Amino acid sequence: MTVGLVIVSHSAKLAAGVVELAGQMAQGKTPIAAAGGAMDDVLGTSTDRILAAIQSVDGPDGVLVLLDLGSAILSAEMALEMLSDEQRERIRLSYAPLVEGAVAAALEASLGRTLAQVQQVAEKTANVDQLQLLKPLTQEENVPVESLELPANISPGETLELQLTLANPAGLHARPASLFVQTAARFQANILAFGHGRETDATSILGVLSLGMRQGDTVIIRAQGKDAKAALDALSELVHANFYETAPEEEMPISSPTIVGADLSSTPPINQPQQSPVGADLSRTPPIYRPAAQQEGEPWKGITTSAGVAVGPALVYTSATISLSAVERRPISEEQVASEQQHLREVLNNAAQELRSLAIELQSKVGQANAAIFDAQALMLLDPALLKSALHMIKSEHVDAAGALAEAGAFYASKLETIGDPLIAGRAADMRDAVSRALKHLTDQLATG
Repeated sequence: MTVGLVIVSHSAKLAAGVVELAGQMAQGKTPIAAAGGAMDDVLGTSTDRILAAIQSVDGPDGVLVLLDLGSAILSAEMALEMLSDEQRERIRLSYAPLVEGAVAAALEASLGRTLAQVQQVAEKTANVDQLQLLKPLTQEENVPVESLELPANISPGETLELQLTLANPAGLHARPASLFVQTAARFQANILAFGHGRETDATSILGVLSLGMRQGDTVIIRAQGKDAKAALDALSELVHANFYETAPEEEMPISSPTIVGADLSSTPPINQPQQSPVGADLSRTPPIYRPAAQQEGEPWKGITTSAGVAVGPALVYTSATISLSAVERRPISEEQVASEQQHLREVLNNAAQELRSLAIELQSKVGQANAAIFDAQALMLLDPALLKSALHMIKSEHVDAAGALAEAGAFYASKLETIGDPLIAGRAADMRDAVSRALKHLTDQLATG
């Protein structure tokens, strides 16, 4: 037997291509499986596909799972939760470069190396020295090797701090907050954001929104870990570009990263997430439509769905969204805790994938700006703060998944409503809609179960 490989990518074609390349390089001696795309082959990741891929190449020597983007880790970790304890011990996740890492891992595994050795070789392809070996012989030395590495006086354990002034018109509302979270999630670093006397994990969209940062406010970002400097550079570039919403009216001064003595190793409270969800690439969030006060005799005004004039009775549509406060908390036994927690993870992931698929489907019909809200709602469902709070409630209070999710969702929605900025506070409705969609999955399964 040899170590098996699983290639997880948001693109089914990309995953299949990497498997083909690595398989040929290893001359078929290494079992490799692709787990690309979400259901119906839309861009995204699928827990079920990752689970099936792992099981197809699993053996006594273990499996190395290579991931393309940070958000893939949530689906991969959920797949691991579905395995037995014995299987889970021999599965490892890696952020090695997908193509180079897969080829190196396949070759190493074909030689009968151990799982630890295969992982080490795959991840070595991310080192500067290894990347230099892949450079064409005719390529000029435009960028010195030293510029690709952290300065020698900055160790992975030290903390970098950066202060950035927000110049975009709406501050950290839904779309900028989503871009901020996704950018932070790309790096192997512990990143915290501070503002208005609050702090949050920079990979939590709920936490970032809750900072209530507006135009002109200064956000403090602290990063610690392997990619700390790269993370701050990327976030600095994002803020300096006004989150790509408008062209900067003037050059905003950006502070250089400095080392501070903050200790980021302490465990955060229950509402502080530990890891990044991840996230999909969100486009602009549509503006909130607020009709002007109507005077007697004036015509009704609304959002146009098609060109032309229609005459007929006006009907009022009432949403079928589940009221979070009306969801019953069902007591469960200690033996049911693990199954309810797993049920919650599956439902949140499936509902988020459904929202992402809906966003992709609607982009061609209503444009990216109008479809972006579904991506934002998906990111809310995948926020680790929401998951952790609900899981904690299931375990500590012995309440079912639906009751725990409804209470956690209502809590975070109410937190958003307390933000002074009405644009950010308006995201509470998106939070309730997203959680309601997940609850619909839970209640439908209860009805048919």
